[in-house]
Amino acid sequence: MQEITMRLTNTLKSWLAIGIIVSSLATLQGCSSDGSFSQLIDDETITLDITAGLNDSDKQLLLNNNLHILTNGRKVLLSGQVRTADERTKIVNIAAKTASVEQVYNQIRLGPPITFERASKDSWLTTKVKTSIINLKGIEPLKVKVITENAEVFLIGKVTQDEGDRLAEAARYVVGVDKVIKVFEYR
Repeated sequence: MQEITMRLTNTLKSWLAIGIIVSSLATLQGCSSDGSFSQLIDDETITLDITAGLNDSDKQLLLNNNLHILTNGRKVLLSGQVRTADERTKIVNIAAKTASVEQVYNQIRLGPPITFERASKDSWLTTKVKTSIINLKGIEPLKVKVITENAEVFLIGKVTQDEGDRLAEAARYVVGVDKVIKVFEYR
């Protein structure tokens, strides 16, 4: 049993490393004039540290749930589904105690993980929302990160009030979006 656990842990670490590299490359390609390279690295490090903290605390938190950690400007958005309120509380506490985290936005829902089909639809919705954001005049789309969970679209970034309203409005009118949640820091 211990050997299986070790293999699973090593596999998770490998996939996590690959995911971080791919995510970092995608993020780095989108460096904006407002965001510095060091801030992007800090955000990726925070996400990695939270994941490691969860893994160290209780591997089952990651294995039995659908959890997404999105960091932007040292602010962390937690989304997905967990089975119990205790698990949700534990995840939020670990994220909040992680070095350099300024704020945690808890958008974790109680319930079973979404299906693969729903996750695929959410991925498509994220793509459609990002496309609608690209078409907005006067807004730099790379300032905003988008994630969709169970037809709920989360927008996170540092924007003006007007930009935030326009971004949310654009996302709201994408067919298939049930709800738009703004997690903006306003300039």
